[in-house]
Amino acid sequence: MSTSTQKQVNYIAKLMYQSGMPKAEQKLTGTFANTDTLEGYKSCWSQILNFMKNELEGQPRGKDIQRLTSEIVQKWFKEKIEEGKSESYIQGISSAIGALEEGLRRLARERGNMDSLEKYGVTEYNFLGRKDIVKKSRKKESFTSTNDEVKARFYEHPEKLVNTLRKEEHRLFAKVQLEGGPRVQVGVKGIRNTVNVRSHRLKENNLGHIQPIRTGVYRQMRGIKKDKYTGKLVGQILTVEKGGKAGMVQVSEKTYRDIENYIANHGELRIKYEPYLRDLKKTASSQKQLKTDRSQASHGLRHNFCRNRVDELRGYGFTNAEVRQIASWEMKHFRGETTEMYLKD
Repeated sequence: MSTSTQKQVNYIAKLMYQSGMPKAEQKLTGTFANTDTLEGYKSCWSQILNFMKNELEGQPRGKDIQRLTSEIVQKWFKEKIEEGKSESYIQGISSAIGALEEGLRRLARERGNMDSLEKYGVTEYNFLGRKDIVKKSRKKESFTSTNDEVKARFYEHPEKLVNTLRKEEHRLFAKVQLEGGPRVQVGVKGIRNTVNVRSHRLKENNLGHIQPIRTGVYRQMRGIKKDKYTGKLVGQILTVEKGGKAGMVQVSEKTYRDIENYIANHGELRIKYEPYLRDLKKTASSQKQLKTDRSQASHGLRHNFCRNRVDELRGYGFTNAEVRQIASWEMKHFRGETTEMYLKD
């Protein structure tokens, strides 16, 4: 089933949604009848499928929702928790994953193709690991409160933090996050000389930095250029992030040259997700930089980037609305209002 993301999600929704079904019957069958629930679940499923496409970039199986595995679901799920979402939000997407499990079972029964999927590691659709992840995160107090999802997540002394991380690749990628604001996914996938952009056509007025970009192989290290908003010389890196959003990340000239040298020596700048987060948390804890009982982890560096970028752009005379929109684009969001969440004290 390798049609577009939207068509696949709509088909699963068709199997799972039945308008007017009594609640008692919904509980027995796993079907749902609420249109708001339908739209919320579809949004979640689309995110998971797009994440799968990015993780399995270039592989045919990466386009087929029927080949979804527990490993992919749990990795996406952990990233949502690491972003600092509330427990109620996480419980909501956990329910959406449960509905997706049942939808995929129904699809497999309808098509009678479960045996043919076994070669991809799909033996059943039972992503139970998500429940264990929620329990562990609750014990570690990893969730934010419902009304304060991003409060107090920036670091007081981010430069000190990134410069004292244990591994060289961690220090270098942390500087990229602090100076350019990308998600941790960029480092996990790796920064190298080229990057694949697939299936998305994002124009300049959507993500701010680049002219229309289409499926293809592009130079990832784009060179030293002028920041279109400030005129300063910066190093530009083309990244593809959550949902397949492509856009520029800008870093200082020094950081850019350091990345070039690292790639020349190692082939790519790449981190492993769990060791990187442990390094951040341990170092931040030793420096007493954790503002709450839970760690800001890598997402805290995105908060620092946003705050720094907003202050910088205001110094160049941009209006508050312009500043919010530019910062949002650069963090691979669309709406300017999203920036406000990163600026809370």
